[in-house]
Amino acid sequence: SIHIFYSGHSYGGDLRGFYELFKAADIVIPEAFGWKEKNLKDYRDVASGKMNKDVITYLPSEVPNISFDREFLMTLYGTNKKIVLIDAPRESKMIDDVNDFDRENKSFIRSLGAKNVEETIAQFRELEIRKARVVVSVRDEYMLEQLGLKTADLLNENPELLKKDKLSVLLILGATHTGVYHELKARERWEASVSRSFRDVPQLYHYSAEVLRRLRFGKPVSDELLLKDLLESILSNKRSGVFVV
Repeated sequence: SIHIFYSGHSYGGDLRGFYELFKAADIVIPEAFGWKEKNLKDYRDVASGKMNKDVITYLPSEVPNISFDREFLMTLYGTNKKIVLIDAPRESKMIDDVNDFDRENKSFIRSLGAKNVEETIAQFRELEIRKARVVVSVRDEYMLEQLGLKTADLLNENPELLKKDKLSVLLILGATHTGVYHELKARERWEASVSRSFRDVPQLYHYSAEVLRRLRFGKPVSDELLLKDLLESILSNKRSGVFVV
């Protein structure tokens, strides 16, 4: 079976509702945009208990992203869960594309005073369309492709997993990537049952994420929503560049 847990990934509280799913999982797949081989080794060393637990304990629990990572790693520690990474690695062109969007987004915000409202909306819409394609659509497709390949590699390395009556795979993704779930459900070649859950029900999205999701699924994006997205980007230090979800 494949279950996808959707949540934010900034604070430890974003893992609310995750723990029972984690206990039942044989294979755990965390989101890891821009990962390196060392990151995969570290995850596996944490799961096996080989890594010194003090390294995790001293990660500051109040810092965004680090807080989430700390809570996840503390939960993973010594459980012997099998870890697979299917997200875009550091050498992927997607990383360079996101960095380019970051620079372009900052340049766009700096030049806002020279544009009228109509020009601002048109240019920002074009920027968001291209961002949605890379940050969400292309990345979703990459993860879907890698899921089968990397899971097969893991099973070859750990043939004892094939003896289990039921194999449980748990993915932990940002809530913008619901396309992964829909694609898995739609692909008949997947014999495994596919399910999902959200940290929060109903799931509420920031304007930036809502715009990207709407573009990802071909839904209309109003000028008003775009302007709210832009204002959110300007006012939030975390969103002054590209927000990778």
